[in-house]
Amino acid sequence: MDTKRIIDQYFKMAIFDLENGESIDDLRDLLYDYERREQYEACEGIKRAIDHFRFWCVMDEIKTNDLTDKIQISFEKDEDNN
Repeated sequence: MDTKRIIDQYFKMAIFDLENGESIDDLRDLLYDYERREQYEACEGIKRAIDHFRFWCVMDEIKTNDLTDKIQISFEKDEDNN
């Protein structure tokens, strides 16, 4: 099986787990376990799922609290690095 397919499978399994009540902390523990065993494709899939899930949690929070008018994105310059 190629690397991309392995990563995608772990991503999908981790998303499934998160949607069914698994906590991000539990997945981070699992990520650490796979890292210790040097199963880096599994690590990549799980990390992507955690990042994906966290992003959508933030987006849901923004929608729920009607904060969309307070978000400003600028592609002109990097404001963090003056």
